[in-house]
Amino acid sequence: MKQVPNILSLCRIGFSLALLLATDSPVAFVTLYLLCGITDVLDGTLARRFHMESKPGAQLDSIGDFVFWAIVLYLLFFKANIEYSMGLIMGVIVIAVLRAVNFLITRIRFRVWGMLHSWGNKATGLLLFILLPVCLATEKIAAPVGILLCAAGVLSALDEMAVLLSSREYDANRKGFFIK
Repeated sequence: MKQVPNILSLCRIGFSLALLLATDSPVAFVTLYLLCGITDVLDGTLARRFHMESKPGAQLDSIGDFVFWAIVLYLLFFKANIEYSMGLIMGVIVIAVLRAVNFLITRIRFRVWGMLHSWGNKATGLLLFILLPVCLATEKIAAPVGILLCAAGVLSALDEMAVLLSSREYDANRKGFFIK
């Protein structure tokens, strides 16, 4: 029973990789996409609720998040037939650089690979998770949507960076810089 959250994280990684094979089948893609979201919510929820949290589990969850979003961004920018602006591309690059720096800060300062499960990161992930299918369906990312997503991504990455640089110990479940 204690390994259920980790199994769910591993399933999310598998479902994420399967998204690469499901691009020609909307039903399979949406099903896998939803399974990625469900397993992402369930792994942490079950771990916290039933006191099954572990450092390796938190790292596996972070790896699952990274794999999912890397694949989604790859599909969005290189496989989907979507109109997007140069400003959006620059915004995504800034977010990717900030996230990579945060990953390195976590590794160097705390000797673990991980990402915080902060409220900012969760809100940004949920926003992206909800808006991405809309963008795929309409085949464009409207400017206000792109600005909202990039602003949320930059702010949550900067909040995570502030936490990482000011903390003495790594706490994957820290809610934010101003919220413990």
